[in-house]
Amino acid sequence: MTACTDVPAAELVELKSESELRQIAEEECPPCTFVRMEQQRSKNICYFTDDACGFEFTVSSYAYQSSFDGIPGGYLETTENDWEERYYDYVWDTTNARTEAIAKQAGFTLVKEDHPPILPYADLQTDRSLEQISDAMIELGHLVKSADVHHQYDNCELWAKHYNSERGFWMTFAVYRFKDDVTDTYDQ
Repeated sequence: MTACTDVPAAELVELKSESELRQIAEEECPPCTFVRMEQQRSKNICYFTDDACGFEFTVSSYAYQSSFDGIPGGYLETTENDWEERYYDYVWDTTNARTEAIAKQAGFTLVKEDHPPILPYADLQTDRSLEQISDAMIELGHLVKSADVHHQYDNCELWAKHYNSERGFWMTFAVYRFKDDVTDTYDQ
C-alpha cells in the first residue's frame, strides 16, 4: 500500500477543466488575468496575475486519497486557490524594507503569520512597553494599510508580545487596530 502514494488518480477522478478553474478565479478572486494552464498527472493548475498588484497565484484542481481513521477511502477531487497566501506575501514583501527599519528603530522583531491573517496581521516581539513602541506600531499599521489595496486587512491588528519566561512563550500585552488606528493594552 505504501508504494501507491503517487496518487494514481488521474483516471479515477475528474479534475476541473481550464474553463472551470477560470470561473472559480473570477468568482473568488479580485480581477485577474489568466496566464497559462499546466496539466500534471493528477493535477490541473491555472496561473493568474492579480490585475491591481501584479503577483502570480494559482487555482488548482487535484486528486487526493481520502482516509478514515487511517484506512484509505478512495480518491476525491479538491480545488485550491492560493490567492490569499500570495496576497499576504505580496503585502509583506512590499512593506518589508520599511517595516524592518521601523522595527529596528523601535526595538521589536516583526514576526509574520504562518497563514493569511484572520486577526493578527503580524506579531511584534519586544521587551519594551506600549508607550515606547506605540508610535512605531501606528506607523507600521499605516504602511500596511497603504499597501493593502484589496482591503483584506481592514479588521486586522498588530499584536505586541512580551516573552513570559515562567510560561515559556510570548504573551500579547498590546494591540494596534487597523480599523480605528489606535493602540491599546490587551486584556486577557
